[in-house]
Amino acid sequence: MIYLFEDYSLDADCRELRRGPELIAVEPQVFDFLQYLISNRERVVSKDELIAVVWGGRIVSESAISSRITAVRHAVGDSGEAQRLIRTIARKGLRFVAAVREEQRSAKADLLPRRDEQNDAAPVGETSHSSVNQAPGYISRPNNITKLVQPRVATQDAAPASQPFSDGRVPDFLQPLQRLTARLSTRRSLLGGDLTGRRRVWLAAGGLACLVLGATYLLVPLWAHHLPPRVSELFTEADARRVAAIAADKQLPLPAFQIIEPARDAPKGLRRFVGVWVSDTGWPNSNRQLMLIVTRVDQDGFAIGYAVDGPPQPLSHVQSPAGFHSFRARISGPLLSYGNEYDERVVSFTPENRAVFHKKWRDGFSGSVWLAPVWTLIDAESVADANRVAR
Repeated sequence: MIYLFEDYSLDADCRELRRGPELIAVEPQVFDFLQYLISNRERVVSKDELIAVVWGGRIVSESAISSRITAVRHAVGDSGEAQRLIRTIARKGLRFVAAVREEQRSAKADLLPRRDEQNDAAPVGETSHSSVNQAPGYISRPNNITKLVQPRVATQDAAPASQPFSDGRVPDFLQPLQRLTARLSTRRSLLGGDLTGRRRVWLAAGGLACLVLGATYLLVPLWAHHLPPRVSELFTEADARRVAAIAADKQLPLPAFQIIEPARDAPKGLRRFVGVWVSDTGWPNSNRQLMLIVTRVDQDGFAIGYAVDGPPQPLSHVQSPAGFHSFRARISGPLLSYGNEYDERVVSFTPENRAVFHKKWRDGFSGSVWLAPVWTLIDAESVADANRVAR
């Protein structure tokens, strides 16, 4: 699909942004951000929704969001002052307001120069973020929601990778060890006598091991902090089908989501919030259905997920259409709480792992609905532990 607006074209399949024939270089996350705004241009996109789909639900700062908005506007020649294409709606979010025409790529592909004709091939093994604008449904594995490896063809004059040291030259990271062993070989070592070839090898290996251990001690915590979230394997395909069947039966528009495994040292008091809950008869007096999905928790005391509303009923207090919204809720004891300019929402959990979803609107009206567990992380972990002991 190609989106055309003003003199720009955004190719969702090739992940290219152009102004006329000129290819505009943008970061993968900026491209995802822009594509999501364009594909949802008929409505206002909230910041919580952008965090859920562009950042994968990770906790990001306001400055990071603002810098991405600035980068997206800059890529299409817009600015925060002009807001010609991307308009900020106060306390609600962003909306792409320019006129957009959609074309299938087959009708446009022959008119655009190919990427490989512009000599901009990336190195072998370069990675890029895939589009996160997915159709409603369940994603049980990471697939393309995190990173998509796109191998490129190496040029013919590239050095063969199978023999990196075939010329006999010592690699750069071992040269300090080579100089050290050469210096020690010219004098008496602490072990007595001249260093033989075997001793030089052992000395080099020991020094290299020390470097590796030291680098591991210093860098592993940094790497772990930036690793992509790990999808829980306890939420199986059978669980996904069961959730989808319940959602279809209650006419709930299920979002695409992943259950993220909490940190290993996360206490049970946090892990209990991860799961899927659904109403039985719906809201009192109106029978409008509700599903609560908590996909992840962090040790800073926040839960991230979705609240899914079914179609409005004649007695529903709000006659908004069926849909879902993402949330980032504060955890306080057995409670989750979050809100916006329209209402405040508090979810309390019972010892039996049932949930009570309480909603209070700004006009003073309030209501509560009971939610039964469909799948919870602590129940799945208990079953897995029991099976492990049985084996």
